Amino acid sequence: MPGWKGITVLDVTFDRCAFGMSRATFKVTSKIPSVSPNPILLRRFLKTPRPHEVNEIASFERMSNEGIGPKQLAIDPAGRYRIEEFLDARILKCHEINEKKFRRKLAVALARIHSLSVPENALKTNYISQSIDN
Repeated sequence: MPGWKGITVLDVTFDRCAFGMSRATFKVTSKIPSVSPNPILLRRFLKTPRPHEVNEIASFERMSNEGIGPKQLAIDPAGRYRIEEFLDARILKCHEINEKKFRRKLAVALARIHSLSVPENALKTNYISQSIDN
């Protein structure tokens, strides 16, 4: 990433995040104030992504390209790491989901997400029955 060129591991802090579907998610913050974007989210996947991770990678990229959710800033060619825009936010609590100020925004966002095309291989695999069988 151009804004992080020349940054070393000594120039950053890593904070493990307690959320996400991938194996490890880190908030990475540069100690150099002029670095942009700052902070970023580093997501690490397995050496060989599982089928649902392959779909997650494709779906995330699609939503990022559509301007839904965080931006994908970089991904390594093997698909083991992804760098994302860090959104300093929190998850809605159950009782908040039905509050008027969130309900309409949530409905619009979900409609927009569900109008996107689904990766082709996601339609051919039933992950729920696979996980029960295994």
